[in-house]
Amino acid sequence: MVLMSVLILEFLLLAEALRRVDRLCAAVLCSIYIMLGQIYMQYRSSSFFDHRFPPGNFGEFYFHPDKWTVFFLGVFFVIYGSTFGLRNARKTITLNDAARNFIGTPIVKHSYVILALLLFVRFCTIDIGVLWKNNQYLLINSVESLDYDNPITRLAKALTSIAALLAGFSLGGDIVARQGKRVIVGLVLVGVYLLFPIASASRSAVLPMASISLCLICIGNRKHVIPAVLAGIMGMVFFVMAQMARSTGEYGISVIPNYLKLLSHASFDDLIRMTVGSISQGFFITPDSIAFDAEHPIQYKLLSFSPMPSAIDGFSSILPLYEVRLHAFVPMSAVGEAFQFGLPYVVLFFLTVVVALRLNIKAANKENRILFVVTSALVTVFFINSFTYPMRNVYRNILVVIVILSAGKFLSYVWVFLPKKPKRSSRLMNQTRILNLSGDKID
Repeated sequence: MVLMSVLILEFLLLAEALRRVDRLCAAVLCSIYIMLGQIYMQYRSSSFFDHRFPPGNFGEFYFHPDKWTVFFLGVFFVIYGSTFGLRNARKTITLNDAARNFIGTPIVKHSYVILALLLFVRFCTIDIGVLWKNNQYLLINSVESLDYDNPITRLAKALTSIAALLAGFSLGGDIVARQGKRVIVGLVLVGVYLLFPIASASRSAVLPMASISLCLICIGNRKHVIPAVLAGIMGMVFFVMAQMARSTGEYGISVIPNYLKLLSHASFDDLIRMTVGSISQGFFITPDSIAFDAEHPIQYKLLSFSPMPSAIDGFSSILPLYEVRLHAFVPMSAVGEAFQFGLPYVVLFFLTVVVALRLNIKAANKENRILFVVTSALVTVFFINSFTYPMRNVYRNILVVIVILSAGKFLSYVWVFLPKKPKRSSRLMNQTRILNLSGDKID
């Protein structure tokens, strides 16, 4: 009864928001995610008869399903509130045309050079022995895997996942544009970038494949439906393979064949169950994180919101001392940590989310809608991650999206104060053109 009432209210609010904002905006996508997650949480609560909960799960979804359904209704209200006062105009340019124009810009044409340079720095600074084989989960993605630890190498490590995502978008655009040589280069780059998440059994391996699929769906035609579906299936396979491999205790490039053997024993039902369970796990981790009895020092709280790399703020040195995890493989979620930290941190986190959602909605009114679509995907992914991963992993990513969406407006303000070359009058330009045509010289 509670679920039905909540869903009716959320459906009405979502329908009202869709009259004003674009259906592809992050606020709409996040709202749909909340609604589907509430349904799945209630379904698991009613169909769960074995009290042996999975590792890191304390059964809040099972013992108090209605309470947490109402809690996520509150999160839905925050998302809906981010749309107040905003309205998207009808666009005369299609997403397909905007994306094709964007692909032709210089920054995209040279994107592979930048991505290859970042990849070169990553390989030159990581401990190859760790990359080849290690026994610690996610060690490859940690600072301890670096041979050379400095702000530049840490920045390269932090940008690896985002770079893999951008490589997928660039490859998808080149497939649509039929850029044969660039497609080959893009395939190589995406394949090499995938080595890092696959070797570390990280679910972020799904991101490059998902970006390729999304790009083909948004700007492609009917010919690109099959490649888009294949990319999506491969992303799901990598996602499930990471789920199965994370508990093996062996990680690295050398053990990838072992991961493939594990995957070969999985049934189609296992693939669907693990995929759905992983996407919706935030609805089980966040309630347990909030209900868990934990204490964090003020230093950990402040640095969790810090946008600076650990080389500057030293967060990596206090992480092993003060981080509270539900299980060795299950950290507290960002939302859960915010509630553990206190009300000011809850307000700060959700206020930042609202800013990102509002900027994304405003981006839909711009002529080039590709920035709007890309940031919609990023904000939605980071919002979903906030119910699964700690604050330090999520908050900085949301700030990056805010900076990207605000950069254009900031540069327009800067442009006003820059010295500009004086324009020649149209009359003088016409006289100059006539004299040049007649062969006369201008004194």
